[in-house]
Amino acid sequence: MARSRARVATELDLDALKDFAELPDREASPFFGGRADEIETVESALRRIRKRVLKGHWRPAGGETILFQGAPGAGKSALLHHLVQVWRNAGQNAPVVVDTELTHFADERTLALRVAEAADPAIAAQFRRSETTHSTSRTDLSGGIPGVVSGSGSAESGHQAASAPAELSLAAVQEALSPSERSVVLFLDEAQGLDEFAADKVLPVISQLHKGSHGGPFLTVFAGLAYSSAVLGERGISRFSRGHERTLSALSFEEATEIVLRMLAEFRVCGDMELMSRWAQTLANESSGWPQHLHVGMQALVAQLLVAPTPGRLEPVDSQFGSEVLRESTQAREEYYEQRIDEALAAAPNLVAETLRRIGRGALRADALAHIRDAAQPGLGSKSLPKDHDAKMFLDRMIRRGVLQHAPGHKLVCPIPSLRDYVERLAKGCAL
Repeated sequence: MARSRARVATELDLDALKDFAELPDREASPFFGGRADEIETVESALRRIRKRVLKGHWRPAGGETILFQGAPGAGKSALLHHLVQVWRNAGQNAPVVVDTELTHFADERTLALRVAEAADPAIAAQFRRSETTHSTSRTDLSGGIPGVVSGSGSAESGHQAASAPAELSLAAVQEALSPSERSVVLFLDEAQGLDEFAADKVLPVISQLHKGSHGGPFLTVFAGLAYSSAVLGERGISRFSRGHERTLSALSFEEATEIVLRMLAEFRVCGDMELMSRWAQTLANESSGWPQHLHVGMQALVAQLLVAPTPGRLEPVDSQFGSEVLRESTQAREEYYEQRIDEALAAAPNLVAETLRRIGRGALRADALAHIRDAAQPGLGSKSLPKDHDAKMFLDRMIRRGVLQHAPGHKLVCPIPSLRDYVERLAKGCAL
């Protein structure tokens, strides 16, 4: 019997391979690696909040907010998903985790219910009953409920209601959680959404959480595109602690290699360890450590493992289909770059390429603007600024599209080396 179990444990997980091959790159990858500094930033902030609550040292401005930003494909959502999974499996001492998007709640009451649902179904049920009671009371106003303020603003005669409904707010959730002294981590993805929808109702809630005005153990973690910091700043969300605004860069070669090896092991792919290591290193190199590129590279390898003469064996893939894996990986990267270089940037490929050359390994924003103004040559086609653009608008577009992003030292950099190469080829008319 033990021998049979051992044999089953080494069989290829074909269904899992198929699921991974079809997983969209915007979905959370089952293979997470790296981001140790970012994880520690969140965990240390959470430890500080717990300490303040336990020792009664909370102050009105005691909130903490963290922002993870970066170009599309930097792995922001994967980082949030990883933290959510870790804490949801950590037992009763783990924080309450609410994972949502900015556009998924309209005001404090909606967010409070989401927090309550994540924390304790009984708390959520209590709030729902409270809301029902409150709604019924409002409906019966025409009947003249004693002690209730009428539509005209005058109080009806009689006694006050026996018990007022509990207020459905974040403060009420905090009070309900206080016996267990649990903290709440609110993950808000798509932070740049504050620039894209009417945020008048939700902004006061976010501001209260950001400043710690609720006086409760709430840690807010934003994730968004590379310009999210500017969007939040325009909305008054700008008092970040040192090190709490982080732009995700590429994974290290070692981190990317380890992710591929873990994928091969989890799917129980058959092959020589030396061969597996070589493919892991190849995909790490091909991806430049960029999470989205690594994801599609692994998918290309998995796709060939599925159609190999002996599914799941790496040797025939290496000898017969290795070039197909690399071709599909390259094609996926090109498609990603096409999405980054929108119509306006594609109209001035030489100006984009020249800007990246002059920025080199990094430049301050003022210097980047000077580079664009100096390089732009009106009337010279692909080196002219696009129609209706000045240098500032052109630079902001490069940031919004993920061609440039912020790096330590307040510098702008091109986050992916192969994207720079693509722009050079595009400028020469041979990108595709």
